[in-house]
Amino acid sequence: MVSTDMMVYDGCFAVQLIWIGHLYDFRELGQHVSYDIRYDLLLLENQLPFFVLLELYRMIIPNPGPRGHLTQLAAFALTFFGRHPIYLPENTSTRHLLQLVHDPSQEIRVAGTKEEKGKMNMFDITFDNGTKELKIPTLKVDHSTERTFRNYMAYEQLWGVRKYYVDYVLFMDKLINTDKDVELLRKSGIIDNWLGDYEAVTKIFNNLGYFVYYDTEAFYYEDIADRVNKHCKRDWNIWKEKLKKDYFNTPWSPISFLAALVLLLITILQTIFSLLSYYQQRQENYRSQSTIVAFFWCFGLLIRGLTSAIWEF
Repeated sequence: MVSTDMMVYDGCFAVQLIWIGHLYDFRELGQHVSYDIRYDLLLLENQLPFFVLLELYRMIIPNPGPRGHLTQLAAFALTFFGRHPIYLPENTSTRHLLQLVHDPSQEIRVAGTKEEKGKMNMFDITFDNGTKELKIPTLKVDHSTERTFRNYMAYEQLWGVRKYYVDYVLFMDKLINTDKDVELLRKSGIIDNWLGDYEAVTKIFNNLGYFVYYDTEAFYYEDIADRVNKHCKRDWNIWKEKLKKDYFNTPWSPISFLAALVLLLITILQTIFSLLSYYQQRQENYRSQSTIVAFFWCFGLLIRGLTSAIWEF
């Protein structure tokens, strides 16, 4: 049981931290302290009811101005946690800070505003039917990635909200099975690996996706997954991938293939020229032989004619 005094103390600390923004005052305690404080405030088990924070904020700031207590506190909180306070809650239905910061629908809307033009939301995965290109926004993977994702996933599964983080992790888990998959995603600009180890990134997504329940009918990336699977199951794409995997799996493979192809073309051309030379020589020989035969045939007729003349004479 959490005592009322402890709840008030923790609430006042959170409100003061969010309102005044004294987070940078903790830098002298260590490089990662400020990040750990943000993370602790968003831990599912550390959540205080938002109405408690709101009441404390009303007591600390009696006159918030035209925006009102709710809007102002929500804006301060979103800014504190690195979110964009463009779309703010209109009522007090927000349960706690985690729900306020988690809301992916707000983050997706922000990605389409003029202020954020050119920036992609991490959930904005697309598949172009024309170019057959799967586009996945860059994800920075560091030491805090697993615990942050796990916290959001626990919240989504506990409260029954739309499972954006769960579905995102499951989608990435299908793409990542080995270290080579992570290496390919890094080269493609999909993963920004701050761990320096492909195996560590592989374990993060494999562990996050282990024994996770999700609704197959409400899977956020169901349409994209179906289109990608249909594309990959085509015979030509299977053959092309097998060719790439078996024969073009090293940087020198394309050079070896080109060298072999050039050698094959030279051999074919040499064979063609040899055949043409043979037939040309054969025709010339045939013409020479025909001339000799005609000469001897004419010579035979002449001898035969002379012989007949002599016999008649």
